[in-house]
Amino acid sequence: MTAPSPTDKVVDLGARTAAARGDVSPLLVNIRGRALKRLVALAGEVMEKADDTLFDFVQRADGSVSNQDYFEAMRELRKQKPIIMQRYGEHLAAAFTALERRNPLEVNLERSLSESRELSLVSEDQLEEQLGTAMVASSLSRHLGSIIGQLCYRMGIVAGVDDLGENTNPLGPPHVAYAFRYAMQVCEISTRIKVLLFKMYEREMANGLAALYNEVNRVLVEAGIAPEIKPTYARAPQMARGPVAVRDPTVPQPEGDAAGAYEAAPGMSQGYAPQTGAGQNYAPQGYGGVAGGYVPMPETAAERSIFASLHQLLSGYRSVQDRVGGAAPPAHAPATDQASIEAMPHLSANEVLSVLNLMQNEMPPDLRAAVDDPEASITQHLKRALMSGAAQLGVDPRSRIATTDEDSIDLVGMLFDVLLDERDFNPSSRQLISRLIVPFVKVAMLDR
Repeated sequence: MTAPSPTDKVVDLGARTAAARGDVSPLLVNIRGRALKRLVALAGEVMEKADDTLFDFVQRADGSVSNQDYFEAMRELRKQKPIIMQRYGEHLAAAFTALERRNPLEVNLERSLSESRELSLVSEDQLEEQLGTAMVASSLSRHLGSIIGQLCYRMGIVAGVDDLGENTNPLGPPHVAYAFRYAMQVCEISTRIKVLLFKMYEREMANGLAALYNEVNRVLVEAGIAPEIKPTYARAPQMARGPVAVRDPTVPQPEGDAAGAYEAAPGMSQGYAPQTGAGQNYAPQGYGGVAGGYVPMPETAAERSIFASLHQLLSGYRSVQDRVGGAAPPAHAPATDQASIEAMPHLSANEVLSVLNLMQNEMPPDLRAAVDDPEASITQHLKRALMSGAAQLGVDPRSRIATTDEDSIDLVGMLFDVLLDERDFNPSSRQLISRLIVPFVKVAMLDR
């Protein structure tokens, strides 16, 4: 296949002894056929939906991206679709071929991001694509949970590879995410639109991979491969999920998959720690490259009191803002409407962070105007921009911002409201300062 970009860490693990073609297990050939057919079909569905989605965006373009940009993206995707599908299948086929030779390809998205940041080897657009790829892989890994470990363990037995993991399994989220990025490299479209496509791909694959993993595990168990392992079934994730779990002193902390609700934003370090044994999953890393994910420190009684007081103050602030114009839609309501409001779906942390990623690439015009208008509330315009961006991503229009997320957004918005109101900055300085708003919101959401 065409050589991947040098900034992508796709490594041929040549330390292993390659197997002759005739030694390939018929079971692995069967899995390869099933997987390639299913994954290529899913990628094709993403391309079809992308065309419809971009056309919808043309109909309701808000000025942040011109209609011409959307039309050019539609034309480019239609023109390049055969090549995109070919390249997508090429990477997955090459990964299976390497596995059949007991010489698997390793996709290390974390290492790619780290080296790109440290050495400045890539442009901002390329880095944004790498971040989007890493986010897709990380999200899929969290959604699919422990079934990935069982799949890697059983496929490792069939392939004769003792330490097969997510990064080296052709069906692992890193390979599935990288295949899409590799395929899309032929398209000359804006990074903002590519980020939208990554999000669509993530959603489609979250459902498709769950079914594929269950099917492949079933085939392997029926063939007598590690039947003693208790089966775990992947469920397709619900797109309208509840609020992200936070360190509320009155609520027990979640365990298992729920504990992974803290999702890293684009621009934060994500990836997979070195594998510790056959069939085990790579541990998601938190920001700062700390292996094992984000593990909150125990809170003291004083900290719990401060958090409770802060939440109460912010709730009062939002009530006042609602009376004078408010944000839409609020994460709170009068007591008479509370039951109906609580029944509305929340924007998940991942959905909020995806919208913030788009806003970081290009700040919405209304929010940009609020930065220059001393009478406008950055906080309220920020929340309106989030809801507008979520609607463009196809999120349920009835969704609301979770109260815990709104606390973080309000704190950052108020910080910039005060900063820009109490200092006489020239227009260019105000715009430079405004570029910090979205990164600050990301950090506030990830590190409450």
